[in-house]
Amino acid sequence: MKEFIKEYIPTYCTTLRYEDLSNLEVGKAVIKDAVSNWERFGFLNGIDDEVKKEQVAVAFDNMAHDIIFENERIIRLNDRYNFNFAQDDEEKHSPKFDVIILPLIRRVICKTDNFTYDKFVEYLERLSYLAINYDGYEFEGDIEAEICAFMSCAIEEMFNNLKNKK
Repeated sequence: MKEFIKEYIPTYCTTLRYEDLSNLEVGKAVIKDAVSNWERFGFLNGIDDEVKKEQVAVAFDNMAHDIIFENERIIRLNDRYNFNFAQDDEEKHSPKFDVIILPLIRRVICKTDNFTYDKFVEYLERLSYLAINYDGYEFEGDIEAEICAFMSCAIEEMFNNLKNKK
């Protein structure tokens, strides 16, 4: 995924957050560019809600920027989320963090009403400290999809708890 992002995603992708961009006229143009950029690869297909589509595109831009410029928090997360299922069998698939991050962002945004990129990264850091032992677990089908579903449920719960506290 990192190679894809470096090759196809412009290095001028925004580091500004959706909440900040949506309130400025120039920010709306940045949002429009982000949506256009990610739509051309099909990453936003199936998102009917325009606000959610914009939020996903801007969060993808934020994550792409962090991956391209090797943001320290993202490097730490990539190291912590080392899903190694290969063990003795080299044919087994071992997904990497950067492969599941974009579907994870999309899933969380589409299922929560109070998404912020900074909180998302904070929740990923918090979740990474949990001991998750996959030893002996047999995945049915797409490993990335199952990990993404598990992680998104946990992060959605964190966002929902934040919403309920307000």
